[in-house]
Amino acid sequence: MKGFALASVPQRIWDLPAASGQFHRGADYNVAAWVRVENYQGELLLLIQHEDDNGRHRAVVDRAHLRQGETSLLMSGLVNLRFTGQVREVKVLLAGEGEQLAYRVDELFVQRSDDRAGPQHKLISNY
Repeated sequence: MKGFALASVPQRIWDLPAASGQFHRGADYNVAAWVRVENYQGELLLLIQHEDDNGRHRAVVDRAHLRQGETSLLMSGLVNLRFTGQVREVKVLLAGEGEQLAYRVDELFVQRSDDRAGPQHKLISNY
């Protein structure tokens, strides 16, 4: 399945406080996307991808199967991300079975589940 980038997640959202010399760390993240898809039938995956010192990793947030005529869906879930060393990027992706996918993101949400620091630590986008 080919992944199509919905958004890059800013560091303030995924960054974890690290103890001195800590190389491995992780947390749970709430992720949700309201997506409209055109002329597509088949399975879609909402993924969160990150790249760290150990390579590129993908976690499945949610999966849906669209039938003929369906165009709008809400995908959401809780994922655990484990980081090793330096994190270079975190992205939210939509993956489909074809080489091309016509989509529009209406809303996107990413927040660390234990973060109570306020709205500056959430990625909430209206497109």
